Amino acid sequence: NDLKIFGLGVFFLLALMLGIFFKSVRWIVLPMLCCFLAAISMMGILGTFGWDVTVISSNFISLQLIITLAISVHIIVRFREYQLKSPELDNSSLVIKSIRSKFVPCLYAVLTTIAGFISLMISGIKPVIHFGYMMSLGIILSLALTFVLFPAIAMLMKKPNPPSEWKLFRFSLTAFLGRMT
Repeated sequence: NDLKIFGLGVFFLLALMLGIFFKSVRWIVLPMLCCFLAAISMMGILGTFGWDVTVISSNFISLQLIITLAISVHIIVRFREYQLKSPELDNSSLVIKSIRSKFVPCLYAVLTTIAGFISLMISGIKPVIHFGYMMSLGIILSLALTFVLFPAIAMLMKKPNPPSEWKLFRFSLTAFLGRMT
């Protein structure tokens, strides 16, 4: 029951936040599709291996959704930056450039996050150890699915209209916080 409530709650909250930040159906549907497929795939893997979800590991879906979304947002932001800097590039070129520039940083972020979850394995508490395994496997799955699925679907879509710099930065929370910092 926790998986359903927290997972769906986080899913809809993330979709709402994407809508507020990016104001584009494309940038809501594509990352949420990656999130959904990563979570469903992970549940299938857990079922295949017969791993039980405990009170400790019941939040793995929420965490996996957030981590998958973070990877997708990095790609979206880079895509939009390249689209502003080089509006003459076609959609495929923008996607390829974005994926290439974000793979290594996302890989390092995933590896450091996995290192944190692997550290749970020395706790000696079986449910905590299983949670470490679940999250490590889930994060690897999220990285792989996002870097395969996101560009594949993005290349099939037409090139979005470039966001004007005024729209990007005028109402952007991140730009506001950046200016304050």
